Amino acid sequence: KLSNSYENVSIGENVKIGKNVKIYPHSYIGDNTTIDEDTVVYSGVKIYHDCVVAVPCSVDKCLAMVHHVTCHTHPQ
Repeated sequence: KLSNSYENVSIGENVKIGKNVKIYPHSYIGDNTTIDEDTVVYSGVKIYHDCVVAVPCSVDKCLAMVHHVTCHTHPQ
């Protein structure tokens, strides 16, 4: 099980979190989810099971992602 080093954040089983990820309090990260490096997950975000948040991404407050969703930044 992943050690939860984030204060007031619920992190499920088999979650992969990349380098330099900032997860604000009162967020939920579901089982089997991957959050790539340099991503920011703001307070109140719910990312349910089997999601991928690809590098780099900013997931704003009050967003809920359900399973099998991939979030990434499009090239400019």
